[in-house]
Amino acid sequence: MSLEALQFYEENPIDFCEDLLGVELDEWQKTAFENLYNDRFVAIKAGSGVGKTVWMSLATMHFLATKPFSKVPTTAPSQHQLEDLLWAEHHKNISRSDYLSNLLVWTQRKVAVKKYEPQWYAVARTARVSPGTHVAEGLQGFHAEDNLLYVLDESSGIPDDIFPAVEGALTGKHAHAILAANPTRLTGYFHAVFTEPRMKGMYKLMTVSCEDSKFIEPRYLQMMEARYGRNHPVFRIKVLGEFPTSDIELLFPVADVETMRNNELIDMRGRRDAIEIGVDIGLSTSRSVMCIRKGLRVMEWRTYNLVGNTADAAGLTQWILTAINAFEPSSVKIDANGVGGTVFGNLALIYPRLVHPVIGQAQPAETKKSRFGNLRAQGYWELREMITQICSEFWPKDLIDEMSDIRYSMPNGRIMIQPKEKMKVSPDYTDAMVYAFLDSDVCVDKYNQLVIPVYVGNVNDSMTRVNPFTKGSSLSRSSGMVASSKWSRMHG
Repeated sequence: MSLEALQFYEENPIDFCEDLLGVELDEWQKTAFENLYNDRFVAIKAGSGVGKTVWMSLATMHFLATKPFSKVPTTAPSQHQLEDLLWAEHHKNISRSDYLSNLLVWTQRKVAVKKYEPQWYAVARTARVSPGTHVAEGLQGFHAEDNLLYVLDESSGIPDDIFPAVEGALTGKHAHAILAANPTRLTGYFHAVFTEPRMKGMYKLMTVSCEDSKFIEPRYLQMMEARYGRNHPVFRIKVLGEFPTSDIELLFPVADVETMRNNELIDMRGRRDAIEIGVDIGLSTSRSVMCIRKGLRVMEWRTYNLVGNTADAAGLTQWILTAINAFEPSSVKIDANGVGGTVFGNLALIYPRLVHPVIGQAQPAETKKSRFGNLRAQGYWELREMITQICSEFWPKDLIDEMSDIRYSMPNGRIMIQPKEKMKVSPDYTDAMVYAFLDSDVCVDKYNQLVIPVYVGNVNDSMTRVNPFTKGSSLSRSSGMVASSKWSRMHG
């Protein structure tokens, strides 16, 4: 490329994107480029799917291609956001352009100008603070005299201690910064940039609504409004690109769910955390869901979908037994309402010390009775308090959808969870997760309180109501279900 062409594209990033990458920009993306180079520091709160990640990648490509010996330190709350999203977009942009393909070399965490890799690059570094300090790991050492562009993706979730390291390098006249996020949190640096008078004027502020983006299908907007309503926190964050007015009624704050989704996986090698299983039993034709966890890491999700209108207690029992034999958990907590009571009873005949029944309307733990209205409220609230520490390789979309709309109230000063019949979707995945993390010691006292129907033979045979733990019960432990030998001797 000639020097004249390079100078032209340096001053015209929109033409750079259209001519060299074949990208048609949305109007807000054009404005964002103008703000970045006129004001140098830009903060963007946006709805989901408007092209925020696309634009940050384009801005990175333009900066590297037109600013000599430039550096683009890039950070986000999680490795997933950097490598799977933003860095994947870098790869796509480089691949679609002959010019960029000849200019840049891409690796999983670095994009550099060929032959100048140590001096001219963009680098991905997860936003972390050194343990016991306030030092931002990986973001030190960039100098104000460089052509410098800081890119902070999902800034709402980045720890506040990260930002002083960024601000320290932004004093030079060639320094630029992009802060962008879904506005999930009502606290922190990103929120302060938009709301606090002391920070007024530090960044050029932008709000990008899905309603103003050509990339968003009208059907998506209609679905989100019909489901949540325009004042719901999820609609404000995900559609309007606005901070929520309040999370007070939502059981799981949107920001905490986002943190959970983006947590890096805990390395389980050498750890002795027990495996625990939670099972939500669906009613009639509903699905049943199983959550399997080891410590704070959710290992696997399983579902059992019923066919027809018959509650398949025998099939559900065998489904759970298969998981028990595969994972050898320390406890299995089962929704013991309705047909779930039958499933629990079947399993209790085989593993009386392993399986535990969960009755949501039962009393909470003795020490928690003044705070929670029932066991369901206690289990849900305790999950709420730990979700920012939980990780998983896969989060079901249905779980995230359920969590985004579960509400709580405090009648008589005690926490109660919204009844299922008032929820827009049944919280099958959330219930299973609650049970998986519920302390088995707070489950119903199965020896004294629970009398449930147990199938003696096949699912269509008659059943009898018994307490499976009563001494001298005539029910046979050899109910046709298969248990593993060595491990079953420990738990049977």
